[in-house]
Amino acid sequence: MTMRHAIKGFSLFELLLVTVIIGAVINIGVYYFQERAFREGLDNTSVQMQLILNAAAAYYVDNTAWPPSLACLQGQSGCTNIYLGAPPHNPYNANFTTAAVYPFYVVSVTLPFVNAAQGAGAARVLAGKLPMATASGSTVTAYQNVPGQALNKAPSANFAGLYKHGGCIPVPRCPGTNMVPNVFLVPVSVSGLNEASPSTNIYPVSSFTAYVTGGANILAPDLCQNSTSMSTGTTTCTSAGSPAPTGYWRACLELITERGNVAQTNTGTGVNSWGKNVTMMAITRCAVPKEASGSDFSVFGN
Repeated sequence: MTMRHAIKGFSLFELLLVTVIIGAVINIGVYYFQERAFREGLDNTSVQMQLILNAAAAYYVDNTAWPPSLACLQGQSGCTNIYLGAPPHNPYNANFTTAAVYPFYVVSVTLPFVNAAQGAGAARVLAGKLPMATASGSTVTAYQNVPGQALNKAPSANFAGLYKHGGCIPVPRCPGTNMVPNVFLVPVSVSGLNEASPSTNIYPVSSFTAYVTGGANILAPDLCQNSTSMSTGTTTCTSAGSPAPTGYWRACLELITERGNVAQTNTGTGVNSWGKNVTMMAITRCAVPKEASGSDFSVFGN
């Protein structure tokens, strides 16, 4: 009796099915790696843009001005200090452009996608990875606020100090080119007014007017009204600090007490010595341009 063995093989359908499955797996893998490279490219670009903004902020802290160029941050173009390490290079070979647009420092990059829709989508994703950025087409622009002077905190006080009548108040160096220096002045200690020294009499203050003379770029502010001399013995204020202030305000005070109008002198004895016994608090700040009238600053007393 003769035995015959049937030999089975893969049908054409089975071969096609396996080929389709392998192709699908390959396509999924290729898409995954392309998507991963796309995301990592945007992550790398966002990090580099943020590094440039951080370097610009560090430059501003040291120089009270935005850097003139990207090369300056790298210690080139006449700048000696290095705020940014290796030149930024992103996977898209796209150049970064920088500019000072008051009160911001901006960094822009245009993603070189041939397909406009793809470029606009990538720009929106990149803008979402940065703290403050906008996307227009395939171009992304990121912004850096002035360090230490966020516009939403502009009414806050920057510095406070105590001064005698006729004292010199340094004008703060405000960031940018349009910020306006302001000062608030209020008496905090008054004693021995128009009385022979020492005096034990107490006269409540009915009203007062605290004001300043001088301002930015003025090193010799005008004397206070009705004053003949200053506690420093000179009308020119002494420069102090590094860098030195660009100007000074003269602290002045007029008082009305139950005894009458207080004479304003800062030297002498007896009735002419009250200026030595009055202390004022000056609070300086930098205000944004075209600030609304009024202030959130208040003085409370009893």
